[in-house]
Amino acid sequence: MKTPFDLQFKAIDENNGVKRFNFSNLFCPLGVFQDDVDEVLLIQLDKIGSRRGDHVHKRSEVSLPTIKDPFAHEIQDISNLIRELGGLDNDLHGLGLLP
Repeated sequence: MKTPFDLQFKAIDENNGVKRFNFSNLFCPLGVFQDDVDEVLLIQLDKIGSRRGDHVHKRSEVSLPTIKDPFAHEIQDISNLIRELGGLDNDLHGLGLLP
């Protein structure tokens, strides 16, 4: 019989992304659900996860008129994500899941 720890280790081991679905797989076994988290964080996770997937999995076709900096928006998105993760840390601390 699988323990909750076995399920959590499996969720971590099989995780390759940062989207809302991945968040659920990682945090639901700990008792933290999407409704417990600020929607802005979930939106940021989906946004960055989609961009990551586009960069990693989609074939890149380059033509001179369409070349742009692929990381132009990432710095702002990462800054926003870090801010939202700080809020998640506070929430997890309030739930007693962090020291």
